[in-house]
Amino acid sequence: MNKKHLILSMALAGACFQTGSLFAQQADSRSYLRSTSVARIGDGASRIGDSDGASDALGTSQDVRPTEFRTNLVDTALPSDPLPPDSTYTRPVSYASESYGSDGSCAPCESSSCISMACPSPCVEGSNSWWAEGGALLWWSGERRTPPLVTRHANAGGLPVLGDPDTQVLAGGEEKVGAGLLPGFYAGFGTWLDSSQCTGVSARAFGLFGDSSSETYRFDGVRSQGVPFFDTSLGAQNAYLVGFNAGGLGVNTPGTITVSSDLDLIGAEALLRRAIFKNGSNRMDFVGGYLFAKLDDSLILNTQYTDGITNAVANGTVISTLDQFSGSNTFHGGQLGLLSEVATGKWKISSGAKFGLGNMHQSKAVSGIYTEVPPAVVGPTFQEPRGLLVQSSNRGAAERNVFAFIPQIDLKLGYQVQSNLRFDVGYSLMYFSNVVLGGNQIDSNIDIANIFANPAAPTSRFESDSLILHGINLGGTFTF
Repeated sequence: MNKKHLILSMALAGACFQTGSLFAQQADSRSYLRSTSVARIGDGASRIGDSDGASDALGTSQDVRPTEFRTNLVDTALPSDPLPPDSTYTRPVSYASESYGSDGSCAPCESSSCISMACPSPCVEGSNSWWAEGGALLWWSGERRTPPLVTRHANAGGLPVLGDPDTQVLAGGEEKVGAGLLPGFYAGFGTWLDSSQCTGVSARAFGLFGDSSSETYRFDGVRSQGVPFFDTSLGAQNAYLVGFNAGGLGVNTPGTITVSSDLDLIGAEALLRRAIFKNGSNRMDFVGGYLFAKLDDSLILNTQYTDGITNAVANGTVISTLDQFSGSNTFHGGQLGLLSEVATGKWKISSGAKFGLGNMHQSKAVSGIYTEVPPAVVGPTFQEPRGLLVQSSNRGAAERNVFAFIPQIDLKLGYQVQSNLRFDVGYSLMYFSNVVLGGNQIDSNIDIANIFANPAAPTSRFESDSLILHGINLGGTFTF
């Protein structure tokens, strides 16, 4: 619930930033337009010889002044004679409904369909109508939940079971799995569809790779370690001993437990953007379009030790287990949002708040392998399609379709290095509402008494969770 509150708070913060930016831009525009309507000295005053109110039969006011007192043509039109060679003439500034075309003439602005004040500046036909962007992503993932996976007892001979105050959890549970950096990329391009840059289209691809973390926990020869589970046959906590010192009965060596995780994301979007406010370099756009995202997550638990304890298993037998839990999520949906840009000098602050809604296709796969490799003089290798936390009761694959939403917040600061090149640094946050992650499919209950028959546990799980991805973006934008 705290995570949902965090997302809602950030979404509201993004909306507030967008709204504040719009109000600031509108305030600038209002003062800009008011300056064009300031009254001049003498406005509205009658001039000598103005009409005395005489009218014709239709009631139309007649100007009965002598010709020399009537309005001079200089008041309503530009002089038709060419200016002297040493004279210059500055065309009056044109607002709102007019602007200069590429040939220098004053023509109606093509953005007249935008709201008022959308085009108070000259047209920009033929100037930087395309743009391309690209850069690196340095992101992190939020919490990916798993049950406790590796435990160690503080004392020699003690069993590393959950609930014992001397048992330490080394991986899983509160000890987060897969908390590394996710490097990635983004690349995109777009173009304006009109000369006033009120309507445009863009496409963008992004990806995160490399959060393949692996941690190995080794038995120190004294303190026992293993994989905790709840034994449903006994109704009590237990542990699969990977490293154990049985005193005079021998020792299991070397005793290793490896926990590996991997998270990958690739996505793309195609957007139509339309200005709802535009004043020079400051603007706010409404965006809408299509969003694709594919998020894959996996968790692998591997154990191995050489049996050295006197029991039914021949000493020297290498025993290993492999449990693999994976989830794949593919999103297709629509996307709506707002983009805002505020420029001052060579600096530009951009913000965006987008919201994706659509179908999430979820699939999961659970598999395991149990292997015994005895000494060559004893017998052949023994192998079964089950691991430790993966048994015949939960092994297999499944898929389904669910509704999901993906909100995203972007903040970016840009510096204009050249007229057509800008360096950008920013922060982004994406929230996936309904995804299948590897660790959520683990059931830590095991029916030990029936693992060779039809165990009642672990049970098959197909659980959804949410995930936050966030981090720093470094790149640039080139216009042409």
